[in-house]
Amino acid sequence: MARRINPDSEAHIKRIDSKKKSLKSTHGFQVHFDRDGRTWTKFFGDAIHGGKEKARKAARKCRDLLEKKVPPSRIPSPLRENATGYSLRLHKKRNGQITRYISASASIGGGKTIRKAFRVEKDDMANAVKAALDWRVSMAMQRVRKESGK
Repeated sequence: MARRINPDSEAHIKRIDSKKKSLKSTHGFQVHFDRDGRTWTKFFGDAIHGGKEKARKAARKCRDLLEKKVPPSRIPSPLRENATGYSLRLHKKRNGQITRYISASASIGGGKTIRKAFRVEKDDMANAVKAALDWRVSMAMQRVRKESGK
């Protein structure tokens, strides 16, 4: 079942209306940005801002400001533009060091999927993405050859 899209939500602004299960409930707008594994959020409650429309107006003002301040994505376009089978993964070591990987997946038939991770070396995202794309294409070609009997 598909999720219902709240008609009060818009680009980078989510409408939040919690169900009244107790005396406390949450109503307002949340400004939300994700960039390269970092998240920026800010909540604008209806009660604090004097109503739904005033909260919406404050959220829009914040969104417009954040759009200028939040840095653009450093992830190459094949991973941003709804390409399937790819994702950016972050792994945090015990010493706090973060390692970035491009994770790729490919169907090998029979309902089975294989995955492979490509480490981003020295902020060279482009090479990791290229390696992931090349691997995924080679897996697709192997599957085509296998299914065609060649």
